[in-house]
Amino acid sequence: MSWESVKLFFSAVWAWCVKYWQVLVGAAVATASFLLFRKSQQGTDPDVLDTAIRAHQQEVAAINESHKIETSMAEAARVRHDSAVKAIERQHEEQMIDLDARKRDRINEIVSEHSDNPDEITRRISQLTGIRVTGGNQ
Repeated sequence: MSWESVKLFFSAVWAWCVKYWQVLVGAAVATASFLLFRKSQQGTDPDVLDTAIRAHQQEVAAINESHKIETSMAEAARVRHDSAVKAIERQHEEQMIDLDARKRDRINEIVSEHSDNPDEITRRISQLTGIRVTGGNQ
């Protein structure tokens, strides 16, 4: 390569730079902006990842604790519900037995009072039990 060819090359580059100076200025501004505004790796906290991991673990622990509390409360509510249902069923059975015994006593009373009138016995037992009787003399 001769000196003349090097001189010719740099004169062509200079001509291109003069014609397209906006591209060069734009590239220089972009490079300067990148260098000025990028985050420096030296000034950052080295424990950022550890802090994020600890925060995540605390969040997971809080979620697990609230889930455990919610589950225990739901179980306690289920136990209370089951015991209440059993108590109601037991009370209902006792009342039904008592009601059946009272009805049986009342039916015996009706039969003894109206032993000579079967139609009256039928009518009174029908009123007592709520069972409708059709046919016959009624």
